[in-house]
Amino acid sequence: MTNKIATPTAAKEPGLLRTNRDFRQFWSSQGLVAYGSQVGLIALPLIAITTLQAGAEQVGVLVALQRISFPLIGLFVGVWLDRVDRRKALISGDIGQALLLTAIVVVWWRGLLSLPVLIGLAALAGALYVVSEIGHFAFLPDVLSSPKDLLSANTYLQVTASTAMIVGPSAAGLLVSLLEPTPTLLVNAAMLFLSAMLLTLMRTRTAARTDGPRPAEGVLAGIRAGIATVYQNPTLRALGEMAGIYMFFYTAFQTLVILFLVETLKLSSLLVGVFFAAFGGGFLLTSLVGRRISGRLGVGRSMVLGALVGDVASVLVSAIPGGSVTVAAVLAAACAAVMGAGTQINTVNAVSMRQGLTPPHLQGRVNATMRVIAWGVAPLGGLLGGVLGGQLGVRTGLAVAAAGTILAAVRLAVSPAARLQTLPD
Repeated sequence: MTNKIATPTAAKEPGLLRTNRDFRQFWSSQGLVAYGSQVGLIALPLIAITTLQAGAEQVGVLVALQRISFPLIGLFVGVWLDRVDRRKALISGDIGQALLLTAIVVVWWRGLLSLPVLIGLAALAGALYVVSEIGHFAFLPDVLSSPKDLLSANTYLQVTASTAMIVGPSAAGLLVSLLEPTPTLLVNAAMLFLSAMLLTLMRTRTAARTDGPRPAEGVLAGIRAGIATVYQNPTLRALGEMAGIYMFFYTAFQTLVILFLVETLKLSSLLVGVFFAAFGGGFLLTSLVGRRISGRLGVGRSMVLGALVGDVASVLVSAIPGGSVTVAAVLAAACAAVMGAGTQINTVNAVSMRQGLTPPHLQGRVNATMRVIAWGVAPLGGLLGGVLGGQLGVRTGLAVAAAGTILAAVRLAVSPAARLQTLPD
């Protein structure tokens, strides 16, 4: 792989789903994970809130411990992924998460589920999620025949993820309305099992890396190589810092938003699902037209504008008045759609740029470093959300958290990435 990224036009874009069997399997696997995760996104907080009567601080602890594995083990996972068959690592991560989610349902069915048990099992699932999250970014270049396919491949994956954001939350909200929140986790578990099955059918294996970290090489030396690659490249460094700022405040926002929708605006589980589906709708729209926007405004300015628009929309969520459930639901969905549209404009370009600028033998470590920067601060963000909600009230706390995300757009605006007109080719 070279250190440049091709930016194919729509007319020249290869039909990866037709020509690359392994990418088709990988895309299907990631689609199942994306759909299933939307169920867990809604079900786990609702289990804590409605089944176990958790408050803002307790939900903050749940969110924080689900994310704590990134700063604890993320960099070590990155080194490990550069030494093993990444496909097998992804299979293990999917199966492990599925078993833990099933365990939550079994414990609930036996009448033994408590908040500490829920938090503990969710935290263990979060540790395995680290393997899956870092692993799929690192494995994608192995699946493709050429670096020029990265932008197209990530577009396929992001369109699928955005449709999952539309269908998944609505389906999850409907399931929770018909059943209790806990049994819906079985849907997430089943999709993880199916994902693992698809991965086993792939032919791609991670090639032996003569230029990668050797077993005799110290783990800490391998970690330092990944960190150095990110921080010695001004563009990668800026993207990582932007992601860290955003995830810190967005996790605080995410901790409070379901509480706000349910307790302040009095929305039903189904309408909470509609809120997240609307986010996915905005995400999907930008996935389909994002390249045109970047072509007209330039990649850098598009990323800054998208971040700013999405962040301002999240602030507006906290300003939605109570009273009429119908009005509140419509306004919340509108804000969520704008949030999704603004957020997505950053994703495909940023991920493709990161993967394209990273040598094959460093994919695991660089992606781990970037995910640790972004998700490593998420536990603190979850705790911040709990504190803000408990001390200032849910509405005010949500507004403060949302306003904080604007700092990420500011960081991007003063970075080298903001001055890019096109992706390197």
